[in-house]
Amino acid sequence: MSLPLIDISPFLDSSSTPETLQSIADKIHTACRTTGFFYLTGHGVPVAEQSQILSTTRAFLVDGTDAEKEALSITTNDHARGYQRIGDNVTGGRPTGTKPSIFMLPHLSP
Repeated sequence: MSLPLIDISPFLDSSSTPETLQSIADKIHTACRTTGFFYLTGHGVPVAEQSQILSTTRAFLVDGTDAEKEALSITTNDHARGYQRIGDNVTGGRPTGTKPSIFMLPHLSP
């Protein structure tokens, strides 16, 4: 199985048509419902920044204290963002997930 490769650069181009944007959204939707994973290209995030994000995430998961993780717990924060321990995720009344997770969104300036 290969993961879908989806170019989202039209979302950064103000001349993109609604049809083009909908087509990309449809590809993401399909990928989420079929494979559950996909690669994004054309996002404009520099490789160095991607590497820093991965490095910081790994350090938090491996070396972060229980207090640091609890402070960022998804169970105590709104907007479905934060750290989620194994077993915190519940689907259909049953705990799911075999790995801890971090759910983040970009910081939005006012």
